[in-house]
Amino acid sequence: MCPCNCIACDESMMCQSCKQGYLGKSCMHPCGDGCLNSTCGFDTSECQCKDGFYTAYCNAMCSPYCQDVCDNTTGACRCKPGYSAATCTRRCPKFCTECTDETSCSAFRKIYLDMSTEM
Repeated sequence: MCPCNCIACDESMMCQSCKQGYLGKSCMHPCGDGCLNSTCGFDTSECQCKDGFYTAYCNAMCSPYCQDVCDNTTGACRCKPGYSAATCTRRCPKFCTECTDETSCSAFRKIYLDMSTEM
């Protein structure tokens, strides 16, 4: 009899394929939480990611500061106002809504523009 979560096994009771959602030679390891339909590779654990996850194993979540869905391989995305970097992990300077890094600002918050014209 094959081990738990195993669909088919060879003469030595090593799994040849696993039930959906499991992987490995004994089918004891679950696929990553971000795997689409809980399906992953039997030997590699690689899978196709659900929206909001990335890497080959879909075990990393996209930044909450992504404006839309991130790239399922790299995690890169368009950032919400006030954030920068490929994965939107850097905050822009205080009065800035668009920046390319922590020190350069290409769009300022309206309150800052109002304050600067009063001075």
